[in-house]
Amino acid sequence: MQGLIYRQLDPDAQADVAEVARLHCAAPLEWDAGHQYSKQMLQKVESRLNGSDGSINFVDLVCNVADDIVAFHWVQAKPGEDRPHAQVVGLWVHPEYRKQGVASGLKKRGEDWCLAQGITELRTNVFTANQTMVELNQRLGYEVVMVGMVKTLGETADAPT
Repeated sequence: MQGLIYRQLDPDAQADVAEVARLHCAAPLEWDAGHQYSKQMLQKVESRLNGSDGSINFVDLVCNVADDIVAFHWVQAKPGEDRPHAQVVGLWVHPEYRKQGVASGLKKRGEDWCLAQGITELRTNVFTANQTMVELNQRLGYEVVMVGMVKTLGETADAPT
């Protein structure tokens, strides 16, 4: 795409780290109006993004000509887990840049990074309400292997009869 610049996040560029953390924490608001996040959550995400928690990250940014972040893809290596793999922590594309191949391009670059690290399994979680991403992942070869379920408990929840 013309006018878009792909670059990796510099973990020492605090303004970029803070902006990606904000975008990451706010992204679920698009499909979950009740989503909330706190200053503490933002700080935790920033810590993960800059690797100060020991994580191994690949954070790819897409910027416009004004150097505004218009998309990002965050992949984290999980070498010590059950099977060495990587986890997509987040992917977000500004609405004006959607349906133009940006997300697919970012996902391909993340896969290339994984292969360069010797990682051959990439995992992701997607909210079922985010059908666009579910469909994109399926087109890109991801398989559904697990379904997460949530039940809200409390006064408004229906009790069994």
